[in-house]
Amino acid sequence: MSRATAIAVAVLILAGVVGWQNLRATAAPPLPVLYSLGGDFALPSTLGRAVSVADFHGEVVLLNFGYTSCPDVCPTALARIRDVMNALPDAPLQPLFVTLDPERDTLDRLAPYVGAYDARFVAATGSAAEISDAAAHYHVYSEKRVTDSTLGYSIDHSGQIYLLDGDGRVRATFGESVTVPAMVAAVRQLLAETG
Repeated sequence: MSRATAIAVAVLILAGVVGWQNLRATAAPPLPVLYSLGGDFALPSTLGRAVSVADFHGEVVLLNFGYTSCPDVCPTALARIRDVMNALPDAPLQPLFVTLDPERDTLDRLAPYVGAYDARFVAATGSAAEISDAAAHYHVYSEKRVTDSTLGYSIDHSGQIYLLDGDGRVRATFGESVTVPAMVAAVRQLLAETG
């Protein structure tokens, strides 16, 4: 091998190593599995049958807990989920809304509520015990408060959106301050990791 060829090979190897290290340094770390959150449940749904997280195996799920009479947190959360889905129209995404108010939120009430955001939404309800159990898996805070309103009560609750991978594991949570572009980036990253 000539000296010029050896130098050229050495430069190419060095450039490759430097490029690989730079790529590793700038690549986002994988989304963690949040083992303290999550779990399966089976609840009656707007699909006309009971649904569970396992039913969406292979799909990324955006899960939110709330109620149809919620004046602010739920409409905002569902709109953010819709916006993520619109930003990723071909992605295997499934939005899932679980009511925290099974007393009022029947399937007949839930279907048009979530459908107003996007026809792909699935909503679920159940008995108070079933809802409490499902919410406990995700550490959802909710508390029924008696009010002077015509509704008679409201429900204070957390507004997290949970990002579940195709195996039903929680990989991220999005609080109210997380922007839609940040949510889209996390979903894209998860799809790239698992895709």
